[in-house]
Amino acid sequence: MSTHRSGPPAERAVSPVIGTVLLLAIVLLLVAISGAFIFELTEQRDPAPQASLNLEPIESSDDYRLVHRSGDNITGDQLRLLGVSDSDKLAGTTFTAGDTIRLTPTEETIRLVWEEQRPSSYTLATFDVTLSSSSSSSSASLSESVAFTGTSGGILNITEDGGSTSTISTIEDPTGLGPASDIDTDGTVEVPYVDSNGDIRLVETDDGSETLLANDSDVSGSAVQTTATRLAVGTWNGSDESVFFANENEDTLYRVTPGGSVSEVASPGNGVGAVVGPVDIDGDGTDELAFEDGSATVRYIDLSADDTADFETTGVTVGQNNGIGVGSVLDYDSDGSEDIVVSGTGNQIGFVDSTGSEYVQDTDLASGQLGSTKSPPTVADVDDDGSSEIVYVSNGADAPVPSNTTRYLDNIDNIDVSGDVISRNITDDAGSHITGGDTTGTT
Repeated sequence: MSTHRSGPPAERAVSPVIGTVLLLAIVLLLVAISGAFIFELTEQRDPAPQASLNLEPIESSDDYRLVHRSGDNITGDQLRLLGVSDSDKLAGTTFTAGDTIRLTPTEETIRLVWEEQRPSSYTLATFDVTLSSSSSSSSASLSESVAFTGTSGGILNITEDGGSTSTISTIEDPTGLGPASDIDTDGTVEVPYVDSNGDIRLVETDDGSETLLANDSDVSGSAVQTTATRLAVGTWNGSDESVFFANENEDTLYRVTPGGSVSEVASPGNGVGAVVGPVDIDGDGTDELAFEDGSATVRYIDLSADDTADFETTGVTVGQNNGIGVGSVLDYDSDGSEDIVVSGTGNQIGFVDSTGSEYVQDTDLASGQLGSTKSPPTVADVDDDGSSEIVYVSNGADAPVPSNTTRYLDNIDNIDVSGDVISRNITDDAGSHITGGDTTGTT
């Protein structure tokens, strides 16, 4: 006897077909999703820009000028500069055709690396450069977190906010300072200073030994400027590493090299109160020699093609209440021209280039008080965060902070962003305020 079953065999026959269709649909769906995802990633990735870039040596300088000749715009946040002192020089900017930036090499090869999506990267350009003796690792160097100011009996060495302090004893109390560097190329760092006797000296930061560079007898018919002044250090117009200074009566700017004689640089008229030093203040790739004249106006000497000295002015007047208004140099806005950090006529911190000035306002502060400054101000990485701060001496307007307290401004590259700059006191490792010199300011 047989049994007839009509339902189950038919169901078993269609099950493989349905499974195959479902599997194919799933595969097609996954392929579509994957394709869309990959396409989206491809769309989001910025292609490496195509641009013509040149690296040119800057006359009378150890630096180089990077020139964008033509081609695509380059987003600075995606470009790393390897082999230079500031690898993020273009951060927050767009490098376009016609733009230039100034670079200080630290290696014999400079590479421009474009980052698409980390870790993916592409080398846009490679340049071989010649390192100067001042750029080589064998030269003496000073930590960027160090600042100096005058004090009773010598020069106060300040190493970082909340760090150590020490006094470098000097033969006489300094009345004016210059930037610290290995000026005499002996392998150690020196600080130049002038005292009330008109003696210009170098003091070694390691052992306190001193070298007399110049005095009143070296300045014919006049004397060395000793009050409300600033010394400068550098090379300019073919000179060796020199200390630049002003005289008191003859409206003349001088320089002297360690072991050499004093020579006259220029007599620009209207007085020379202090010297900033070699600075590319107009962004043309060649250093000018900047100074503050007898009317407290920031001026500079620009050499023409035949080495004729043209005396130019920024038209900016700075403070003169205790020390002198001009200080150190910093391209704070990365626009290719270097800015002179100044204490303004209202004793506020500002920046001056050939086109004018810009000052930090109370509304720019995220915290702290700006108050007023004594002068000159300087540039140092006192909080050791890898970027520069402006270091200055307060005049006591930041009550209850004592007068002559050293302070600094942080986030200075964002002074156009309201409420981003930070003002703080500099303290020693015991948490005490550090008192600075009101006539020497900081360097």
